[in-house]
Amino acid sequence: MLENTPKVQNVICCTQCSCTAFTIIGLPPDWYKDLEYRARVVRESRTVLREMGLDLPQEVRGSRLGHHGGHALHGAALAAARNHRLAEEKLVDVVTRDSMIGVARL
Repeated sequence: MLENTPKVQNVICCTQCSCTAFTIIGLPPDWYKDLEYRARVVRESRTVLREMGLDLPQEVRGSRLGHHGGHALHGAALAAARNHRLAEEKLVDVVTRDSMIGVARL
């Protein structure tokens, strides 16, 4: 599990089968399975993220994480210090599917 931090944003992309950790985040969104999204997020992740509404500041380093063959890497949403003290029921409201995939930040 990799953590998104104020200086690093990880975006997850399955380049072979568009699988996700559905037991954690539910079924993948349609765009996640799209061949064009999968190819572009590997080649030009900042551009794709910007088009999806996430314009990362230059000081934030972007990482693309591919997973395949059952060796999945899943990003962890940025958990601000104040969120560490939240009850699980409250975290559900803060941590979204898109933040787990890496196309949104908290």
